Amino acid sequence: MRFRRYCSLVLVSWFLASGAALRAQTPTPQLVPEPREFDFYARGPYRGTLPRPADLLGYAPGDFYANYGAIERVLRDYAAKSDRVKLMEMGRTNEFRTMYLLAISSPGNLARLDAIQAANRRLADPRAALNPGELDTLLKRQPIIVWLSYNIHGDEAAGTEAAMQVLYQLLDGNDPVLNTALENVVVLMNPCQNPDGRERFVTWANAHGIGRPETFAYEKTNPWNVQGRYNHYYFDLNRDMLVSSQVESRAAMAAFLAWKPQVSADHHGETKEYFFPPAALPINANLSRLELEKWLERFGRGNAAAFDRHGWLYYVRDVFDVFYPGYWDSWPALHGATGMTYETSGGGKLGRNHRRDDETIQTLRNAIAKHVTASLATIETAAANRVERLRAFRQHFVDALAAGGLGDVRQFVVPPPRDARRAGELLSVLLRNGIEVRRARTEFTVKASRDYLGREPQE
Repeated sequence: MRFRRYCSLVLVSWFLASGAALRAQTPTPQLVPEPREFDFYARGPYRGTLPRPADLLGYAPGDFYANYGAIERVLRDYAAKSDRVKLMEMGRTNEFRTMYLLAISSPGNLARLDAIQAANRRLADPRAALNPGELDTLLKRQPIIVWLSYNIHGDEAAGTEAAMQVLYQLLDGNDPVLNTALENVVVLMNPCQNPDGRERFVTWANAHGIGRPETFAYEKTNPWNVQGRYNHYYFDLNRDMLVSSQVESRAAMAAFLAWKPQVSADHHGETKEYFFPPAALPINANLSRLELEKWLERFGRGNAAAFDRHGWLYYVRDVFDVFYPGYWDSWPALHGATGMTYETSGGGKLGRNHRRDDETIQTLRNAIAKHVTASLATIETAAANRVERLRAFRQHFVDALAAGGLGDVRQFVVPPPRDARRAGELLSVLLRNGIEVRRARTEFTVKASRDYLGREPQE
């Protein structure tokens, strides 16, 4: 009996393995797409000054993945030809790929970009005196700053494909709604937060992908050591914002803190349907829950209206909270932004096509389309709420400073350490997170103090 059971298991295992391998390598002539195929260029007219991403990449959206060299070619081509973008370098990865930040706005705003950045720093400094009249005057001309980041997990690769489409729409589009938005918004785009992980993933996906929809298809079974979620050192960058141990995190953090955006959206995948805020509980206790939920609701409504026009499903809350400071929604929120996570459905680990339980097919193309739609809706919502959101941003820092003066803990003191190296690492982490650190130049006496756990400190 044991022998017969063993044979059955062997035969079944052999059948499944060989059958899966054979079926996975048979091209699918026709797949049933999602109900409507998204037209990336329906939102015209266009200025006609730039080639479409497909013209530079050689493939239509969703047919293939761009390697990093091709992405750079698109970014540099657009930066050389458009008066709506400034291309900046944030740093380099462990595999020596350049990380980019693009400032996108109207030509008039780009011409005074340094002044916009300086005024934004003044808004974020609660010790910079601004009476009501001065604040009103500043807000009349100050654009709202929106940070859009993509592909922090390298195998959630619809993100960077979407970023290139969003970039083209903003730079070459002549849609009056977006043109008006760019007069009121500076978009800071991080098109790929994890270049090394993305490259590892897309090399596999492009080499083996033929568009099979089955979950067991060979193209969806890449070994763990070539998966792209993590960076070069196999570290999850969306857990790193607090400690900032990785070069990619440090580069993006420095750029973010230099600009202090009011809105931040981090683009992920792949969920059953599209996710955007409101977020799930808990909310980080250092944030004003009512204020954050108000803005998450407003941006969520803006996205919902855009998705409803296409008849797309989406969901909110569920498991995506704004609690742990190492996430790219919580950390921006602690720095005054409306920090948000967006999760698209399809592409990446699910392949270019994915058959769901109801037999419909999720496509990479549609996953890209949803990220594009959410990105543009976020920009429009930010523009429509510019002054109110800027005021709330200013108040975030004013309230934080006031709360710091009322609490039991007024400041932290780091005494002369026994281990100078570890103390230096701690101070470096604080500085990278934008926390002020001052060094005492003379001796001083502390009259009332406790250690971190609330006990009397020992001599």
